[in-house]
Parts: sequence; structure tokens; C-alpha cells
Amino acid sequence: MTVALAGLALADEMGLMGSSGVHATWADLGTEPGGTTAAFRTLFGSTHKNFRRFDRAARLLAMACEAAGVAELIPGSARQDTPLLIETELGCLQTDRVFAASMSEEMADSSAFPYTLANTSLGELAIRYGLRGSTYCLSVDQGQDGLAFAEALRLLEDGDASHAVVGRVEWLESALGSWQPQAQAVVAVLAAVPVDGGLIRPAAFGAPWPETGQPVFSRLAEHVARTARGA
Repeated sequence: MTVALAGLALADEMGLMGSSGVHATWADLGTEPGGTTAAFRTLFGSTHKNFRRFDRAARLLAMACEAAGVAELIPGSARQDTPLLIETELGCLQTDRVFAASMSEEMADSSAFPYTLANTSLGELAIRYGLRGSTYCLSVDQGQDGLAFAEALRLLEDGDASHAVVGRVEWLESALGSWQPQAQAVVAVLAAVPVDGGLIRPAAFGAPWPETGQPVFSRLAEHVARTARGA
């Protein structure tokens, strides 16, 4: 068996693009990065339960998962074991700040907390796609990029799953630390396929397989952006 890149998507400050054929800017959709329930419906022709309650980072992730074609790429028979592995350096920091600040008020803003990346929003995505494998939100340090990808490879190579949904999500109020983009979600769908079955390629982006030792998600994000925008 070998592991192939079956689908790929990037949601950033400018817009959303993915191997399912989606390519749109937030300006075209008349919304801010992350989008709205109406923007989601416009792009994908369906609604996303509780999308309006997601924080902005989680909205980027939900959009990227849909643009990568998660629903189409993972067979129903494989979803029982498919993991959802997301890493973040500062993903839900702003939402945590809002919640913490509200603690000094008469009533805490409890509605801000349940749908951060490390909580219910990942569960909502697992429910949407019927993914019943491991669901992890990995907190990573500055300069780390690809721990979720490495864990997905381990699960696939060990035979614990035949598919995996992996990604990285960040949302910063300003460009800080090693992860410069203010808004970015990168999602990849990985699949274990027979060696003689050939490498599965995304429909829109023939992304090269990430090389060992290179930042995985930043490299994939650069490739998608460059390909989609014709740079």
C-alpha cells in the first residue's frame, strides 16, 4: 500500500479554492474571510448545521473541508475508521479571549466557547461527513508544521484507517510568530491505495507529495494558492 493525496483545499484571507473545483473570493461572496451560512449555501448548494455558531477559524476549516471534497472522496464504508486530525498554533485564541473577558461581566459569554476548534466544531464536522475515527485538535508550538499530517500517515500505514482528513488552521489578529497569514485553513484528504493503483491526484491541483523535512501545510498552501491564482 501507499498513501496518496486525494483532495486538497485552502481557505485564506483572499478566498477559498479546492480540488473539488471551488474557486471564489470573499469579496465575490460579499462576506468577510470565513464566510456566512448564506455564502456556504451559495458555494456548495447545502447548509451546514450550526455554522453560524462557529468561530471564524472553525468557519475557515468547514469551508476548506467542503472545498476539498471530503464527502465525495471518502467511501461510506471507510468512514467508520476515518480520523479527523487538525493542528493549530493560535486557532481559537481570539474566541478564548472573548470568553475570558466576559468572565468579568455579570454573565459569561458562554455561547462563544463551545464552538472553538478544540471543541464542538470538530465534532460537527465529523457528524456532517460521518467520520467515526479519531478526532483530534493538536496544539502546536511556533515553527511546528505537520504533526497532524505525520499522525495521519502513521494511522494509514499501520492499517488503522484507509482515509484521513488532516489540516492546519490559524486565525490571528495580527501577523505574529512563525505563522504569518492572519487567516488560513489548509485541508488534505489522504487515502491508502494499492501501489499498482497509481497516485490519486486532486482534480484541480496536481500537488506534489510533501517532502520529508519540509513544512507540510505551508508548502501545500503555497502550491494551491500559486496554482489557483496563476502566479
